[in-house]
Amino acid sequence: MKKLINKIVAIIPARGGSKRIPRKNLIDFCGKPMIAWTIEYALKCDIFDEVVVSTDDEEIAKTAIEYGAIVPFLRQNSYDDFTPVSEATLHTINQLESIGKYYDIVIQLFPVCPLRNHDDIIDAYNFFSKNKSDFQISCFKYVWMNPWWAVKLDSNAKPESIFKNFKQTR
Repeated sequence: MKKLINKIVAIIPARGGSKRIPRKNLIDFCGKPMIAWTIEYALKCDIFDEVVVSTDDEEIAKTAIEYGAIVPFLRQNSYDDFTPVSEATLHTINQLESIGKYYDIVIQLFPVCPLRNHDDIIDAYNFFSKNKSDFQISCFKYVWMNPWWAVKLDSNAKPESIFKNFKQTR
């Protein structure tokens, strides 16, 4: 394994086959494709060595490159309706390593969060760095999301699934 020197990558997983909102990553939101907001905010943070979009879709790849991200390959698997997004991100890390790109911090940014700005990303990164955690996941108070994804914090402030039997349900 190659020695890492505090390299940080943002990985934006953006598949082309959304069923609920077709082509959601490319839908116009206030004059830009939805994914463009995440790319631009990630670049504005100035904390990433690279901002990588992982996609299976050539149009998403083209749009990502236009807005400043890199797309070193199209994802060949881990992009169906049932694969967890974490698996797609892990697949991307493996693909990056196969072309000699290694990182010691990986930040996964969802492509359809146009209201999350660069300050939000930097604040989350600073919280992660300050607490010297192995990993961090952003959360919010449960309001409208799929109830099967709901978690509670255990006594060590670690998330614990409320509905363990339905964790992988979409």
